[in-house]
Amino acid sequence: MSTSKRVTIKDVAAAAGMSIATVSNVINHPQVVKPETLERVKGCIERLGFIPDTAARQLRLGRSLAVGAVMRDLGNPYAAETIRGMDDSLRDAMWMLMVSGSHGEAARQAHYIDFYERQRVSALVVRPAGTDFSSLEAAGAGGRNIVLLDTIESSAVLSSVGIDHAAGAALAITSLLEKGYRNILYVEDDLTCEATAKVTAGVSKAVQDAGLNFNQIITKVGSQSATFAEGHKLVADQLASGTKIDAIFAGDEFLAYGAYRALVNGGVAPADADVIGYGDAKTGNPQSLPVSLVHLPMYELGQKAAELAVNPSEEPQRIELVPSLKH
Repeated sequence: MSTSKRVTIKDVAAAAGMSIATVSNVINHPQVVKPETLERVKGCIERLGFIPDTAARQLRLGRSLAVGAVMRDLGNPYAAETIRGMDDSLRDAMWMLMVSGSHGEAARQAHYIDFYERQRVSALVVRPAGTDFSSLEAAGAGGRNIVLLDTIESSAVLSSVGIDHAAGAALAITSLLEKGYRNILYVEDDLTCEATAKVTAGVSKAVQDAGLNFNQIITKVGSQSATFAEGHKLVADQLASGTKIDAIFAGDEFLAYGAYRALVNGGVAPADADVIGYGDAKTGNPQSLPVSLVHLPMYELGQKAAELAVNPSEEPQRIELVPSLKH
């Protein structure tokens, strides 16, 4: 029976032409290593099949090189993109990601945070179960490295990453105004969506910045659910009541798809039906409708959260990513 010699950190250092200390930094503190050195050493690690002794590292550091993430809804397509961003970023840094879901329940969130702490994870990334961060801030004040994920507001105690929803909505409205539209229907997303207030604020600011009167330019209708059927019904009702509509901005992509279909069914030529929806992570575009979408950078959001988790700052940071418009 043949046995193979276990690859050691010395072997990696020799193959890379680097010191053992440099290889150790690549494994334990990649943020302090030059990118070219990082890639060179990681290539040798993969080629040689070197497996770091994580148990020894955990004993030495008192923490594992792992990040625990508590998401609100694991079935949400936006959450899936965010998790992928975190996982890719942590994998590049040779860290591990552990993921669980709170289902929006504070008690379940607390349970997983406690579980991760017992697993000695180095940091936590949490999509809060609600808008009250006090329990998370108290945990952070106790020494836990916690990053708030996809929050609308910032925290005075914890670092957080979010999307600038007001800027995303303003981008859409500005695009429609620059095309000369002056009768814009705004189909507001369900008010239970935390981002809705920010999106509406962005709509208002874009009109104001253009030197126009909101009530003369925008007709706003609220929705009860973010569905194709709801978007279709709301727009059909507006057309039936005689509302003049040049273009539509909908607070959700499925609302936008339904809105577009209602416009065309109402007699607007398909080429003249200019509709923009907010968000682009849901599954599929029914009938391949020509609707523009505001892209929310959820993958990049996950990357930024992971970076803050691995490289905590002395003072809390607030990072907001700006959406882009996809035609």
